[in-house]
Amino acid sequence: EVYGALLPIFLAPDVNSSVVLGRLWSSNQGLVLEALVEYYTQDPAHALRILEICQNLQILGTVLDSTPYPFSLELAAVASRHEVINLEKWLTDHLARDSVMFVQASLRFLDAKTQVGLDGQPLVGKLPLGQETLRTFLRVLQQTGGALPGELGAEHQKVL
Repeated sequence: EVYGALLPIFLAPDVNSSVVLGRLWSSNQGLVLEALVEYYTQDPAHALRILEICQNLQILGTVLDSTPYPFSLELAAVASRHEVINLEKWLTDHLARDSVMFVQASLRFLDAKTQVGLDGQPLVGKLPLGQETLRTFLRVLQQTGGALPGELGAEHQKVL
């Protein structure tokens, strides 16, 4: 519980945060993963800081593979924009592993990210998808074709 209370302090940019987070990661990865997801939930703009933490600790792959899809999709999109990962390969790999759940999460993610308010700004989060990132998502999702059941297939066709 002490770690849980102190962890948010070390998620903010600080000279010593990498050392502390690195030690925590080596002793309790689950706690750090939960803290990263919670930090993102508080403010989606934290995805940039989370990417920095993951790069410093060299844990991006593990974090992307071990967290809920809404979080990992955002982090993968941010990492792609910063040329840290190949988004098309990452999406394709996840689609091959868990097609139905991954497509559902991706469609929800794209729907949320492409909604804009009257001012033209995204309604969800503070990190809009870039055009190239959006094209990559759509290109990979198009590969699923007609292999999706019922309602999901209809939703897939509507988005694409």
